[in-house]
Amino acid sequence: MTNNKVVIALSSLTIYELNRLQKFINSPYFNKNDNVISHFEYLYQILKDSKLDQLNKEEAWSNTFHETKFNDTKFRKLNTDLLKLIEEFFAIEGFQKNPLHKANYLLKVIAEKKLDKLYNSTINTVKRLSKYQLEKSASYYYYQYQIEKNIFSLTSQFERKTKSRTELSNFNISEIAENLDIFFLAEKIKYFNTLFSWKSVTKHDEEILFIDDLIENIEKIEYRDFPILNAHYLIYLTINEPDKREHYENLKQVIIDNIGQFPEDEMKTIYDAACNYCVRSSNYEELFKLYEFGLSYEVLFELDELDPALFRNICICALRVHEYEWTENFINNYSEKLNEKYRDNAVTFNLARVYWYNKEFTKVIEQIRDVEYEDVIYNINSKIMLLSVYYELDEIEAFDSLVQSFKTFLRRQKAMPDKRKSNYSNFIKYTDRLSKIKAGDKESIKHYKTDLENETLVSSKFWLLEKADELAG
Repeated sequence: MTNNKVVIALSSLTIYELNRLQKFINSPYFNKNDNVISHFEYLYQILKDSKLDQLNKEEAWSNTFHETKFNDTKFRKLNTDLLKLIEEFFAIEGFQKNPLHKANYLLKVIAEKKLDKLYNSTINTVKRLSKYQLEKSASYYYYQYQIEKNIFSLTSQFERKTKSRTELSNFNISEIAENLDIFFLAEKIKYFNTLFSWKSVTKHDEEILFIDDLIENIEKIEYRDFPILNAHYLIYLTINEPDKREHYENLKQVIIDNIGQFPEDEMKTIYDAACNYCVRSSNYEELFKLYEFGLSYEVLFELDELDPALFRNICICALRVHEYEWTENFINNYSEKLNEKYRDNAVTFNLARVYWYNKEFTKVIEQIRDVEYEDVIYNINSKIMLLSVYYELDEIEAFDSLVQSFKTFLRRQKAMPDKRKSNYSNFIKYTDRLSKIKAGDKESIKHYKTDLENETLVSSKFWLLEKADELAG
């Protein structure tokens, strides 16, 4: 029964959220079904006692229906009713977290019920709620648009008799239009930037229409007055004018100035874009500073967790700037922020990478030789490390075997973008070729280095060139 949707939903809640849900389900305003209350209370106690492994549907049934014979259809209906209440609770919790939701719906009800005497106090309440909304994502401007529209609707009803048509047409229409414009511009350029970033790692051919018109409209307004729009526009500029470092510096300043002003998911999107610029420009010193900043301000976490791919990227970056001790401390101190199902593999792999940089090749083999990673990128990079280690240790038989199995593995990755696959295929090709060059054969080494330097897509190019130089003597 642990795969039951109700159990999965309840398991996602903290003890404080479960307590609020208990009050919600016991409220006759939301629920009058005593069987649902009984079923929830049983599951609630099971969760509190950490006895999910003992949960079974027959016992859950008898808790609510006692001596009545088990009826699977009726039991599923009971779970469906409880799930609907949980979903309603989720929706209300989300509503409560955004005061602009309240403000907007309050205005709509006042307008619908034509409560003239509540007009002024309602407007004041709405403006107060808007003022204390700290997070200003694109959706903030959408809610402001709705609020201004409802204010206009109220005014057109209550003041139509006392205001002239000209006065009425000018009332807050510019605010309505401006908020809608900022929401539209910020959201559309954000998704354009997202699509661009996806194209670099997956096979996406979709296009967003009218991007030139969008940019032209952004540049016509004082976009710097709206941090969320400014941030996404600067991301666009870092993509389209990568040689102009000032776009990145301006984006970084927007991030620093708006810690706490953007929702966590929005800030992470913007932060990732700044990191991606550093990767594209191969500025790992700057990327390392960004990661340090992001860890200290907890920008890099999602629901207090670190993504395993990001965990890996932080380690790679730190090692590239020779922060070996920092990397090992990071792995030890932040591994608890990884989801438990990814943690062991992430720690094993990234410690192996630390050993690789420290040239402790035997330790690398001990760490990863017998580990099969579920994550494709972890899997591929572990094979790259192993292949380089077998080369370093002159393990010819193991080296040749891995070359063949690695080629087969890559051929099976049908969803992998061609550019990324070429990166890895070329690494295999050039490592294999390197292994066949004799030390001191300067002519072969010269041709090898020329071919390698002209190759735009090859993983661990710096290592291959370093090994070629060592062969030259």
